[in-house]
Amino acid sequence: MEKRLIRRKKLVPDPRYTIKATEENTTVYKRPPPDHPSYALIGQITMWWSFIEMTLDSGIGTLADTDPAITACKTAQMMGHAPRCLTIRALAHWRGLSEIEKETNGLQNALFEASEFRNRAIHDLLYIETRTNATFKAHRMSKKSLYYGLKEFDMSELKHALNLIKKRVTDCNALLKKISEEVYEYYS
Repeated sequence: MEKRLIRRKKLVPDPRYTIKATEENTTVYKRPPPDHPSYALIGQITMWWSFIEMTLDSGIGTLADTDPAITACKTAQMMGHAPRCLTIRALAHWRGLSEIEKETNGLQNALFEASEFRNRAIHDLLYIETRTNATFKAHRMSKKSLYYGLKEFDMSELKHALNLIKKRVTDCNALLKKISEEVYEYYS
């Protein structure tokens, strides 16, 4: 029996483009230009998330009664908000601050949603479809969304992520204020 090969013109990859071919058509995607408005929002998301981690680090330092440099030696080894919140809860427990423990647990859960949006903003690649100039993102599986592949992208996703992260910054600041009020006892 003779082989039945599928004959197609060989595609020569160009590192500047990602190509997805199907039987019906060939769609070409390229990276967004350097001045694409999504980059500014992604940068803001990154910076605001840094405020979250810095504020949690300050809470750890306050509860552990260590200066910022010593605190950074410990917290620099922590990835994300979860280990920071767990550390705050453990230190609050050790100090007998059950209300701080409870609030930190709630904050950790609230931060999880914001962190998922942050992860999608930072880790999913953006592409421009060359024929229509529509923006797509290469969605990688997250813990809650077991979806992999290209999907149309809307800038409102980044705006929503940024607004949610800003709210969580406010929540982190409120927790840090409460930690400071509960931990310190001033005397003359």
